[in-house]
Amino acid sequence: MNASYQLGDVVNGMPANMAPRAALPAVGLHHSCCREILRLNGENARLSDELTRMRARYDDLTKSAEMWIHLYETSLAQLRRGDGTAAATAPRSLNS
Repeated sequence: MNASYQLGDVVNGMPANMAPRAALPAVGLHHSCCREILRLNGENARLSDELTRMRARYDDLTKSAEMWIHLYETSLAQLRRGDGTAAATAPRSLNS
């Protein structure tokens, strides 16, 4: 094993060969862990921004869909009533 610490050292936060009064080095044993934490923090920030953009797009699409549904229902209601104005503006079927 190449690591200079054991699993219990990571859980306890201090290598077994260091005295409890000794200060842990700022960079050293767990430098790769710090880099990973920084990378994950950056990834979390990016994902948070992406989630915000996706929620805004979802809201826009929901409003657009509601608008199209309302227009369709209005047009259908006019056609059922027999208004001539709706027949001229009603969308044609692709098969006709």
